[in-house]
Amino acid sequence: GHTQCVELLLKHPNINVNHASKVGCTALIYASYNGNTTCVELLLKHLNINVNHATNDGATALIIASGKGHNQCVELLLKHPNINVNHANNDGATALIIASCKGHNQYVELLLKHPNINVNHAAKKDGATALIIASNKGNTDIVKALLKHPNINVNHGSNEYGETALIRACNNYHTQCVELLLKHPKINVNHVDNIGDSALIIASHNGHTECVELLLKHSNINVNHADNEYGNTALTWASRWGKTECVELLLKYPKINVNHADKYGVTALILAKIEANYYSKYIWANDYSNVIKLLLKHPNIDTLKQDIFGTCYFDLL
Repeated sequence: GHTQCVELLLKHPNINVNHASKVGCTALIYASYNGNTTCVELLLKHLNINVNHATNDGATALIIASGKGHNQCVELLLKHPNINVNHANNDGATALIIASCKGHNQYVELLLKHPNINVNHAAKKDGATALIIASNKGNTDIVKALLKHPNINVNHGSNEYGETALIRACNNYHTQCVELLLKHPKINVNHVDNIGDSALIIASHNGHTECVELLLKHSNINVNHADNEYGNTALTWASRWGKTECVELLLKYPKINVNHADKYGVTALILAKIEANYYSKYIWANDYSNVIKLLLKHPNIDTLKQDIFGTCYFDLL
């Protein structure tokens, strides 16, 4: 931060403004790391400055300033005509992804204003975008800002598990993020991950009642979607884990198939009774009893439906 020294050195005709240390750090990168705004400004005025020089791990001054939360440095760097706002480090993370991960709302908004920003850039490690990361962390303000961008892909799925922002938000019970995502006109509420789980299945499986309620209000929701692994729906998963409130919500949905059977022919009712019998000595057995009561009240329930082994609900009593 020795501004006068920097100013004098930059005036020398033979100065190498882009000289890097063993780890690839230049003067601009060091100044950005430390938030030395005046030094950053002086260095950016030099005709030979390489604003996009990256360290050995691929981090530029912009990525570093965004990650450290140096607002003025980010502003100055973004004003440079040669700035590559979408440069990614060795893990494939851009300044936007880093800022979203760190929860730096101001810098996300600054980056989104840049005309060349790639709002849907995905990191190499797991294929997560800024929107997926912000939804996963429950950062409502960042999710809101990202959703306003005209080029946002609200349905992008990560490479690792194929999870969208909506699925991540439901998994971590970030209700406000779920609400924001569901309001987007292009949202695919029924998008599934790599094993066929939808947001509704995940929310029901985890007992995230408010998320289930929000999802069921969406006009395009497929309440009877079954996963790839076992052929379970949201109702069968909720019944299996004794999530009484979720079961109650799902049973109120007009299009619910209360008798859906998984690949072994097991229905929600059979599954709930199996679990109730297994956990009969435990306190949470009451949850299964309540689920069974709710299922039996449904007008379309088939108590005689058998699984592939010929077992029906009454055989388990």
